[in-house]
Amino acid sequence: MSFSQNLKTSVILLVALGTMAMAKSTTGRVTDRVGDVKVQSAKTGKWEENIQVGARIRERDQISTGAESYVTVRLPDGTSITVQEQSLVQLDTLDSENGVQMAFTDVKTGKIKFEAQKQKNGGYLKFKTGVATAAIRGTVAFIGITPGGKAFVSASEGKIRTTHNKTGRECDVSAGQTLFFTKNNDNCNVVETQTSGDPSFVNELERILDNDSLSIEEITKSLKDADANLLQLLSKISTESACTFESLEDTVTVNKVSIKGSCPSGTTLQIAGASQKGTGNAFDIPAEWAPSADGDKKFPATCSIVAVTPCDKNSTDKNSKKGKQKKPETCSKPLTFNCGELHTYYKAPVSPDTVVADTAVADTSVQDTSSTKSFSIKTASPVKVCDPGSVTIEGTFDPSDPEASLYVKLGNYTSRNLVPLSANGEFSHTVTINDIVGNWNVKKATVEYKGKSGNRSVHIELDIDKTCKQVNQGRPIVSFTSSDSLRCKATFMVSGAKSDIVLVESEIDGDLIKETTFMQDDPIKIKLKSGIHTYTFTAKDQADNRSTLQKKLSCHPQSNTSVEFTGGDFERLRVPPPPRGMSSTFVRNMHFRITNVHSLNPAHIRRLQVTQGNKSLLNISNGQITDLDYDVQVNLTRGETTKVTVTIDMKNGMKVVKSKTYEVR
Repeated sequence: MSFSQNLKTSVILLVALGTMAMAKSTTGRVTDRVGDVKVQSAKTGKWEENIQVGARIRERDQISTGAESYVTVRLPDGTSITVQEQSLVQLDTLDSENGVQMAFTDVKTGKIKFEAQKQKNGGYLKFKTGVATAAIRGTVAFIGITPGGKAFVSASEGKIRTTHNKTGRECDVSAGQTLFFTKNNDNCNVVETQTSGDPSFVNELERILDNDSLSIEEITKSLKDADANLLQLLSKISTESACTFESLEDTVTVNKVSIKGSCPSGTTLQIAGASQKGTGNAFDIPAEWAPSADGDKKFPATCSIVAVTPCDKNSTDKNSKKGKQKKPETCSKPLTFNCGELHTYYKAPVSPDTVVADTAVADTSVQDTSSTKSFSIKTASPVKVCDPGSVTIEGTFDPSDPEASLYVKLGNYTSRNLVPLSANGEFSHTVTINDIVGNWNVKKATVEYKGKSGNRSVHIELDIDKTCKQVNQGRPIVSFTSSDSLRCKATFMVSGAKSDIVLVESEIDGDLIKETTFMQDDPIKIKLKSGIHTYTFTAKDQADNRSTLQKKLSCHPQSNTSVEFTGGDFERLRVPPPPRGMSSTFVRNMHFRITNVHSLNPAHIRRLQVTQGNKSLLNISNGQITDLDYDVQVNLTRGETTKVTVTIDMKNGMKVVKSKTYEVR
C-alpha cells in the first residue's frame, strides 16, 4: 500500500473515531439514591421500582421519590440534579453533543437541587414548575413547589432568570437570595438570606410559605429570622462537623478527577452526585464527565449531621418513660449545610480533526513546521481577571526537546510540567483566581521555560477586579460575640473583610443608625439601647456579596427601683364593728407604684408578685407587665394586723421586696 493510500485510510479512520467521540447523548446517569425511588420509562410507560446507582435516565422519563428518599442524576457535562423526597419530576430534554448540554426539567411536585456546571454557548439548563420557569447558567440552587402550591427558588451561588408562566414577569435571583410566589400574587418576592440554597433553610422556607395566615411582610420577616437562627446554630457546629478536602489540580486533561478528603464520624457528605458517610478516615470519590465537555468544573459539597439543639416550644420527649410527654431541654435535629466547593479546569484533548490536519502535513514533500516553533507567549499583558475568575495563559515551545520543562507560577501555585501535556508545541493553561482559593492579591503570573534553546522567564501582569462575583466569591460575615445587659454593651465580629472593602449597615428595630467601612477583620462594638430591641447588621463587599445577622438583645442597667404604697408602708384603720351576724373580714383596695425604673419602661421588670401570707394576690411576668401602677384587693379582718408583700425581680438581677402593714381596730 502506498503512502498516500495509507494516509487516506488513516484519515477516514480518524474521522470515524471523531464522529463516535462526538456522538449525541440523550441520557443522564444515577449516581446516588436513598430510599424509595421509581422511574417511569417514557418508551414503555412502565414504572421501574427501586432504581439503582448506574441506571440510565432518558428523555421524557419521570422520577418519583418517597418519604426520606432522594436520587441524584448526573448529566454528561457534570451537572447534578438531585430530586428531593416526595417529588415527581420529568426530564423533558436531555441533549448533550460536542460538550454542549441542553436540559429541560419539569418539577411537577416537590423540589430539586441542582449543581449546574457553567454552560457553553448554545447550551442551557431550564427548570419548570407549575408557576414559573428558571433559566440556569452555572448555579447551585433549589427550585420547587411547596405542598401548599407555593413556588420558590433559593440560590447559594450563580444567577437565575425566572419567568412567571402566566404573566411573563421576569425576576433575577442571585447568590444569597430566595424568590417566592404566593398563590394569589405573581409579584417577584425576593429575600436576601445568607443561608439561601442551604437545604436546612429550604425546609424552613417551605414551612413558612405554607402558613397561609402570613402576609408577604410577615413571610419575609420569618425567613430572615430563620436565616439568623440557622446561621447562629451552624456557626457553632459546622466547623467541627464539616469535611475537609484535598485541593484539585488547577487544570486537568482527562475527563475525571478523584475527590479526596475525610469527614468526621456522624457527618454525611454529598458531592459530585455521590454520598459518603464520615468515619474519620480518608475517602476517594471519583467524578467524571463527557470527554468533550471542556471548561470550568466545580463540585459543591453538602454536609449533613444530627445536631443536639434547644427544643421547639411544642416539642415533646417521645422516649420518656410510660409515654409521658414533657418538654425536654434539648432535642435531636437533622441539619444539612453547604460545606465547601472544589474547582478545576478541564482542557479537552486535541480533537480528531486537529490530528487529521497535523497528520496530513506529514508528507515528505511538506516541511514539518512544528520543529521550528520557539518559546513564546501569546497572552497579552496585562490580563483583566473578572468573568471568568481565572487567567488562561497560552503560548508555544519547541516540541522537539523531550527534556524541556515549562511551568506556570502564580503566587504559591506551580503547575505541572506542561511540555508532556501539550500537543504540537502549543500550550494553554488556566489558573482559577478568587478569594476562596486565596490568590486574588497576586499581581503577576510567571511562565518559566527551560530547554536546549535556553532558559526563559516571562511575567504577565494581572489586573484582578475584586468587584466581580467570579473573583470575589466569599461573603463577608457578621457574627455575634458577646453582650452585657447591665453595662448595655455588645460586641460583634466582621470577618471576610481581609483584602476586601466591606460596608456594614447597623439597624435598631429597622432604623438605620450607622454605616461603617472595614478593610480587615475587626470587632463591632455597640452601645445597646435601653430595653429589648432587634439589632440587624448587613455586610456587603465590593462585589455586593451580602450577609445579614439579626439579634434581639436587652439592656437593663442598674437602678434604685423601689415600691411606694399609697397611704405609706403602715396604715392604721379604724373600722366600726359589723352588724350582728356579719363577718369581721372586709376587702380593701391597695394601690402601689413601682418607682425608679430605668426610662420608666416596664420591660425592665422580669416578675411582679404580691402575696398575703401564703396566698398569691398577683403573679405576672415579662410581657404581662405593662404598667408601673397597680391596684390589688386585699382581705382585712377587724382586730387583726395584716401584712402584704410586693416582690419585684428585675432583669438586671436586682430583687426588690417591700411590704405594707395594715392594723385594723
